[in-house]
Amino acid sequence: MSPGTYVGVWWELQRRHTTWTEGPRHGATTERVKRYIDLAREAGASSVLAEGWNTNAGGDWTGQDFLTPRADFDLAEVLRYAQANGVGFTAHNETRGFVDYYEQHLETIFARYAELGIHSVKTGYATKFVLGGVNRSHFDQEAVRHYQRVVETAARHQIMIIAHEAIKPTGLARTYPNMMTGEGVAGMEQHNYMGRLGNPPEQATILPFTRFMGGPADYTPGVLNVTWDPAGLGTRVQTTSAAQLALYSVFFSPLQMLADTPENYHSHPGFAYLKDMPASWDETRFLDCVIGDYTVAARRKGHTWYLGAITDEYDRTLRLPLRFLGRGRYTAEIYSDAADTSWHDNPLPIDVRTETVRASTVLKLKLVAGGGTAIRFRRVRS
Repeated sequence: MSPGTYVGVWWELQRRHTTWTEGPRHGATTERVKRYIDLAREAGASSVLAEGWNTNAGGDWTGQDFLTPRADFDLAEVLRYAQANGVGFTAHNETRGFVDYYEQHLETIFARYAELGIHSVKTGYATKFVLGGVNRSHFDQEAVRHYQRVVETAARHQIMIIAHEAIKPTGLARTYPNMMTGEGVAGMEQHNYMGRLGNPPEQATILPFTRFMGGPADYTPGVLNVTWDPAGLGTRVQTTSAAQLALYSVFFSPLQMLADTPENYHSHPGFAYLKDMPASWDETRFLDCVIGDYTVAARRKGHTWYLGAITDEYDRTLRLPLRFLGRGRYTAEIYSDAADTSWHDNPLPIDVRTETVRASTVLKLKLVAGGGTAIRFRRVRS
């Protein structure tokens, strides 16, 4: 596998629409994961994550072996269907504090994954971190050594790692390129659990100049139905939908999640922007930034540029010269907050329009509080 976007059974679990545990609302069933494989094919995503696929995931998380699927999850069929659609499978390994067991069986787990053709693993260390019989900090020396051993073992078996609840980005990916990304930031989960008490919009304007300086991070953006609350949790994502699109240029992760559900994507016009979204780049430029206020970033893949502009809790109008574009004309596909978009009261509407621009063009971006603009610039062939 290589850098790319991924989708999967995750946000619906966070929002308690489905469950990690077996039962009538289990999320990672064979048919449900196939639905995400279809989404991955449509979106041009490289892999599908399934949390809750393995025996005893969820609940008290005891007795997991990371190799035996649930009764309603046919691993062989999922892998067959994924391969037939050109999509990889990302196995979720949530230790939930039982790190000793995981480390003792790590070689066996990863060797079997390699035999099955599974080349991507999302590790997890939610709640406590018990290693060597000691309940440790996630950031003490032995914990850091464990993360290192996981990456090294995965490298021997040609497996990529997405590490959650692990140490912050430290540049390790420069030595171990299979260490693709790690959580390392207060990402979308904080929106899920805490709502207005979680991440304020200004946080996203700061992260590129703090945590992301150490390496890539898995913020898990792309939640377009930001008000979706199927379980009545009373929380929601603290941005507009357009701002979620803009994060793909602002944040860097060579495995970048499209975090929303198939149903939410198919009912939202912003999904078109995410199709075939790159996750590795040929060039990056931060064009206009005031840390804590607003950030504008542009990234190039081949001849196509992707631009994201986000703002904090205040409305802004930015003048954006397009001097970074090459010669000739470009078609700018612009996804912005609509005239009636409001971060608190009406965050879903997106205005989609197309303009022909050049390097000499200056765009005027109107950003509502908590909002953003995402633009794809495609070079026009003469």
